[in-house]
Amino acid sequence: MAIKTNKYLVQSGTGRIYIFSKELANRKDMAEFDPDRAKIRIERKKRHLEDLQNENRTAGISKEILDTVAEETAIDKQIEAIEMANLKKQLKEEGVEVEPDPKTEEELEQEAREQAIDNDPDIQKIEAMTSIDEVEEYIAIEFGEELDMPDDADLDTYKEEALNRRINRLFESTDK
Repeated sequence: MAIKTNKYLVQSGTGRIYIFSKELANRKDMAEFDPDRAKIRIERKKRHLEDLQNENRTAGISKEILDTVAEETAIDKQIEAIEMANLKKQLKEEGVEVEPDPKTEEELEQEAREQAIDNDPDIQKIEAMTSIDEVEEYIAIEFGEELDMPDDADLDTYKEEALNRRINRLFESTDK
């Protein structure tokens, strides 16, 4: 009697491993995964979970277990990142459209910040100014101040100062 070897799939983007099914295999974000590697990863995860559950029943988790889990988790993440990069490369070579990696919270915040700057009417007004007098008048009206700039400062220097002040004002409540 032959031993049946399960087939596995890996999901691009998450790196999660699934037992093969036709429905999952038909999805664009799924690719076949080496059964030996899948079994190793699954067993390792099961051991981690068991270790954590067993240790958690006591007063605390030992430093050795925490260190081991942290180290293995970091290694797992590196392995998964390499595997995902290889999988995406393979899928692209096969002509399968691959979704880009999800953006980090910092990247999303930076994009929102840049979009707010690009869409701000005062920023657009400052960028369209054609004289130092216009910039000085804007600063006086918006900030109630006079600019103390060097005598040799040009229009771009004045506009840069006005833009910096406007951007700081735009985000002064969110940067705190």
